Amino acid sequence: MELKGQVLAGRYELVSVVGSGGMGSVYEAIELNMNRRVAVKVLHHGMEQNQRGVERFLREMRISSKLEHPHTVRIYDFGETEEHQLYLAMELLSGESLGSLLRRDGRTGLDLLLSVGIQVSKALRAAHHAGIIHRDLKPDNLFLADEPGSNPPYRVKILDFGISKIQKADRALTRDMAVMGTPGYMAPEQAMGHTAQLGPEADQFALGTIAYEMLTGNVAFDGETLAEIVLRVV
Repeated sequence: MELKGQVLAGRYELVSVVGSGGMGSVYEAIELNMNRRVAVKVLHHGMEQNQRGVERFLREMRISSKLEHPHTVRIYDFGETEEHQLYLAMELLSGESLGSLLRRDGRTGLDLLLSVGIQVSKALRAAHHAGIIHRDLKPDNLFLADEPGSNPPYRVKILDFGISKIQKADRALTRDMAVMGTPGYMAPEQAMGHTAQLGPEADQFALGTIAYEMLTGNVAFDGETLAEIVLRVV
């Protein structure tokens, strides 16, 4: 159910939908008491009955708010409305994802690769130092946010910490042998479902596959079926 036009939690006027996924939608909104434009992610109606979905949404809230870094999305607020809708308010970004750029241009130059790689590496270093493994790095989760006047004129932001792993604290929610992530960018141990073994190396592997794709215009591990892709990764 689209919530456009509604005022969420008495403070966020939802203006338009900017993205939607299996668990929730992201709206451009006006934070009324601050008179500023923000992005608000809202869990889909009915998902509150899905315990694991709620747990993952809550985990994204906790992880995103914990990671205060120039290359992660700034979180302003999160909570639950009187109607039991979970929401996450964050900075509103303008620009495009690396995935969108690659689909349009095919591949990038070395300068862009180095810039993206350095910025993402800085964010990963902070996340890994905090014991957080992203587990779903891919071009669509790297956003090139407009930053006019800077060189380069954008700031890379890592998106979607919804399936991230908090090391030594995730066994109840993400059991060993549960395969999560995007197959073409998974590390071998991730593709085999060895969740308990996942460490920073899994994110570094994914970043390597992204670099390969940026340089060549081809996905590092591809196939006609999921099984074929996973086999090539493994």
